[in-house]
Amino acid sequence: MKATDMAFTELRAIRRRLGLSQSDLGAVLGMTYEYIGKMERGVSQIQPTTAHAVRYLLEHPEVARA
Repeated sequence: MKATDMAFTELRAIRRRLGLSQSDLGAVLGMTYEYIGKMERGVSQIQPTTAHAVRYLLEHPEVARA
């Protein structure tokens, strides 16, 4: 797995660690909660840019709360 790859379980774990709902994470990323859910269930592929943005939020949680 490349550094830009992200498993759907990792996406869900990071979102929960940040204390965000699917709606909250979607708002921060400019996506719908439906799409966040699809990525978390493995229905939709997590793009490298999305994986990078989510990992950035993990390192800078204040951005998600702004």
